[in-house]
Amino acid sequence: MKNFWWILFMLLISCVSTTDRPISPLLSADSLIQIGHVDSALTILEDITPSCLDTELSKAWYALLLTQAADEKCVTHTNDSLIRIAVDYFDSFGDVLQQDKAHYYWGRFFQDRDDIERAVREFLTAIPLAEKAKDYELNILLRSNLGFLCRENGLQEAADSLYKQVMELAEAHKDSLRLATSLVNRADIYIENGEGYYDIAEGYLKRALKLAENFENRYNKDIIYRSLGYLFEYQGKLQDAIFWANKGIGFDGDTLQRQGCYLVLGSAYAQSGQYDSARIYLNRCLYSENYYTIANAYMRLSEVAKALGDSDEALEYELKYVAYKDSIKLLERPVQLVSLFKDITYSQSLEHYKSYLILLRFALIVILLLLLFFVVSLLLKWKKRMKEL
Repeated sequence: MKNFWWILFMLLISCVSTTDRPISPLLSADSLIQIGHVDSALTILEDITPSCLDTELSKAWYALLLTQAADEKCVTHTNDSLIRIAVDYFDSFGDVLQQDKAHYYWGRFFQDRDDIERAVREFLTAIPLAEKAKDYELNILLRSNLGFLCRENGLQEAADSLYKQVMELAEAHKDSLRLATSLVNRADIYIENGEGYYDIAEGYLKRALKLAENFENRYNKDIIYRSLGYLFEYQGKLQDAIFWANKGIGFDGDTLQRQGCYLVLGSAYAQSGQYDSARIYLNRCLYSENYYTIANAYMRLSEVAKALGDSDEALEYELKYVAYKDSIKLLERPVQLVSLFKDITYSQSLEHYKSYLILLRFALIVILLLLLFFVVSLLLKWKKRMKEL
């Protein structure tokens, strides 16, 4: 009998160890990605030949790591054939962390393809998995991306709630960079909410500015400068707005950031009557890829033309402003996203309820068995006692 159990144990070990162990280059690539050496990881992954991927796990993990490395290198996702291999495998096998990553990077593919509904669906699917896996990095990335999508589609309250969660996670992990970024995002939302929220926005930006003193990357400071420019321009503090926007222009790596600063400068100069300078900066905004920036630039150019007495030009700019504003509304999909949030939240609640129900049934069965054992024990004791009497 002892030999039988030993043979069975060895059979189980051999099945697990030979079929589901990833090859060593994948382990090396994963370790390199974790410490930020994405280029080295990509080199290893690109050298792996298909013949080396002799198990389903190796194929799935290779697909996931290659997609992850490309995403961290800011390569636009154009095909989801690889990541779907990972999703299909890790939904059936593997641990929660790999399943979570697979759904996140599938969501990133849909985000790059501007398929917002499917991107949100994948991100919402991944969030409970990230919480279960206790993966800080993925929790932050998921909520940040969802916050961005909500804000882009007119769901400011939902976006603020998500950025608040990012703040709390960053504070708990002492991540000053993520904390500063979430503070800026929340400040931007409060600026857009109107005059009653400017003080809150200013508090967030000042806190972010203090954190940014230790940042080496200029970009992380410039997003704060740009937002301070917006805030002071809305408050009518034009000199402060011009000061912070000029500080933000110094960074050459992000055209969208600079165009945001151009918009602040153009608006501030227009309000202070410096129309030539205003036109220079507002016309630069028209090359932006952001419809919000272009629409606001046309609105300000219309105001400048009116102030200079050119009614025809003012009307032309106003019509373009209206056209871009209508385009923004067409791009926004708040109704679909709200419906999607409700559907997925309901399905997740239902799954949670089902798992809770299974646990409850199990607990009741255990309690009933214990009661039965207790009753049987009493009966046996009573029978034994009666026999003795």
